[in-house]
Amino acid sequence: MLGDPVVGPEFHDRDAILQMLGRRMDNFKRNTRRNIALIGQRKSGKTSIMFQFMLSMQDDVLPVYVYLSIENGYKFIEKFSSAILYAYLKSLKLSGISSQKPKELLRTAMKYCPETVASIDMALETRETDMSRSFEQLVNIPSIFSKETNSKPIIILDEFQRLVDYNYTSAIDIFRENIMQQPDVWWIISGSSIGMMQRLVSEADSPLYSHFEKVFVPPFDYENSRQFIKMKFKKDDLVIGDVNTSLLVSISGGYPFYLDILTFAISDLAIERGHKKISNIHIIDAIANELFSTQGTLYSHISEFIEISLDRRGFATYIDLMVAIAKGAHTSSEIARDAHIPASSLSRYLRNLIETGILRKNGSAYTLIDPLLKLWLKYVFTLREDDYIPEIGIKLDMFKSNIEQMITAYKQENGKGVESRVRELFRAFDGRISLHEKKLPKFDEVEQRVIQGDEFDIAAQYKKGYWLAEVKTSPVSSKMVRAFASKVARSNMKVEEKVMIATSGIDSKAISLAIEEGMWVWGIEDVNFLMKLYEKFPILM
Repeated sequence: MLGDPVVGPEFHDRDAILQMLGRRMDNFKRNTRRNIALIGQRKSGKTSIMFQFMLSMQDDVLPVYVYLSIENGYKFIEKFSSAILYAYLKSLKLSGISSQKPKELLRTAMKYCPETVASIDMALETRETDMSRSFEQLVNIPSIFSKETNSKPIIILDEFQRLVDYNYTSAIDIFRENIMQQPDVWWIISGSSIGMMQRLVSEADSPLYSHFEKVFVPPFDYENSRQFIKMKFKKDDLVIGDVNTSLLVSISGGYPFYLDILTFAISDLAIERGHKKISNIHIIDAIANELFSTQGTLYSHISEFIEISLDRRGFATYIDLMVAIAKGAHTSSEIARDAHIPASSLSRYLRNLIETGILRKNGSAYTLIDPLLKLWLKYVFTLREDDYIPEIGIKLDMFKSNIEQMITAYKQENGKGVESRVRELFRAFDGRISLHEKKLPKFDEVEQRVIQGDEFDIAAQYKKGYWLAEVKTSPVSSKMVRAFASKVARSNMKVEEKVMIATSGIDSKAISLAIEEGMWVWGIEDVNFLMKLYEKFPILM
């Protein structure tokens, strides 16, 4: 099924994370435990990583996977204890285990781990009168089980942040107190609410501070996204050009789930129509089927994600706020104005959206992290919910026209060089945005310019001073920093800011030297953050 964890031959990338998990597992086997927190956006591939990792485990450890659903915590107690018993009984290669209900698992397990079963019975009984006490008993069960069976359980809790919504008193405190006393149990937690997960494991006042090693799971980078797309189409004997490949990377943001859904839908259409080469029309129709149609997987995913992520009491306000950002409002004043929200109440909503991993703040600007969520809010939601036109067919045609215009604009941008695109970005600055707390001015003139015989990629005039910038598409070295500093010194210009734009990275020595020279270094993330703010497509490196 689409959207299920991808394991085995279909699993792609993530070698570095898997190797790190393998090293930590070896440490655990040698009685040196480091609990892990996998943190990444929803559908960035965390669950696939965990399932692939479980496939690599040998019989000397026992993986136990538990997904934390949106529930009140009552069911979780039974789900958690049943998962341990199921994993253990399955490892014994007993037949018929997969079809057994929780009570049947308990009866079967009594023969093999009676002390564990007794502890589970106690937790189940206690939950009828004291849920918090039951949870405390529950978290101690893996250690009881480990000692009784002489096994090494690895407990994997997916969407761990939902634990704080269960009706247990001081759940995180209880969790910490128990796992501290369990050197025989390895805990791996995973979560997609990035702000909340960061707060749970990183902030000094959190009970879990210093108890988990953080591992961030980003979307695929450009090269791995490209390889994934090519692999998917090659399986169906289909061909896609480099520009359309880059387009899909840009639209999807490199999220494996989105890439999987889009490549499948595009392939299906091409095969159905008897075509061998992927064209614009396949991409437009696939996006329409998946993102605009209520039957589409992406439509269902995004609408469900919004439903479960937002507080019902302020749901309409959150939607208005997100739509305003999707349409180009980024500062607090712009968002309040376009969403018709009192500025005095805006900060709470923005803070909650950052906590749930929907928004990111950089300087004074807020952006939607998920590119397809932005596309859905900007074109699908507004057409379906806010537009005055009742005919769904006309709305679909309007949506396809919007996507076609977006693709045309992308291909025009893609045909330009990186330096040219960054210059155009500088020309778009309007004085309303800050990057890393520093205001980006509205320049009077931006051009490529030769000064005192030296060529500058960007010479941006601001009042009587200049910002001079160098755009590098190869990794920046100390030699490059020195060369840029020398050019600036020879220019005899009134230089307000020196900017080294390192789209392919910069080594540590070069960074230190750049700081000494008073340069402001921008990486590709900074550039693409600004590209997003000014409604431009990302530069893919």
